[in-house]
Amino acid sequence: MIFVALGTAEVQIVTFGDSNTDLGFAGTTTSPKVGSYVSSTNPAIKLGANAPNDTTQLAGKIESRWRANRSATIRAVNHGIAGTSTGAGRSILLAPNALEAVNGVTRFRGEVLGDVYPWSGGEQMNDFYPTGAIQRVQAFKPRSSDFGYISMGTNDIGDGVSTTVIRNNLEIMIDEWISRGLAPNRLMITTLPPRRPGSESTRIPDLNSKIRTLAQAKGIRLIDLSQFVSNDDGLTWKTAAMHVNNDELHYSESVRAWIADQVASIMLQLNP
Repeated sequence: MIFVALGTAEVQIVTFGDSNTDLGFAGTTTSPKVGSYVSSTNPAIKLGANAPNDTTQLAGKIESRWRANRSATIRAVNHGIAGTSTGAGRSILLAPNALEAVNGVTRFRGEVLGDVYPWSGGEQMNDFYPTGAIQRVQAFKPRSSDFGYISMGTNDIGDGVSTTVIRNNLEIMIDEWISRGLAPNRLMITTLPPRRPGSESTRIPDLNSKIRTLAQAKGIRLIDLSQFVSNDDGLTWKTAAMHVNNDELHYSESVRAWIADQVASIMLQLNP
């Protein structure tokens, strides 16, 4: 795969989210194969900042689908971080959540909007960040030809955050994209898959309903992941093949392939 430096690719997209965006699982295997360069996963599987995306990751799958249909150069930047949520504060592994500000700039604004370059997440040195703070050297200021993708809220549900607060946090991100003069229909958002059996998934249908209404009101593109993987809007999975073995929190590679198809379809439609 040919690496295209940021700023020279004719089309760019940033994938912003938590572990399901961050990690690449092969098929339904339990252990992730690879993580993003900003990931809070095992350092042994983290990609280098300038390494190509792996084909098991969502970002890598988006790139491959684009290249199969267009000659225009593309770069998908993976700014997914396992364990993170939509609000302020930090994850248990000290990664910044989406609205956590470092030197006045939130993670969303640093990773998706490129408000400061290179923005630092302010990570403290630990087993998952052995070198400390990570500079977002792959961040870029979106142009009219570029795209954004948001898929978050699962960890908020697990932390007991209300669906209204999660919805409002997502709206802040959407509004910041639009306030930059960027086209709403070039920003994508997903509904959520089931989290785990039992009480952990009971509030997901309500959140998914709020996400659908929010996307329609703002004019952004909805990728209705829940309708693909669940017959009851996020309470349970349709089949075990859609999630990692013995782990109903992470979806399988086939689901990332489906998402990549939806993302690429939107991109191809808007960049004929």
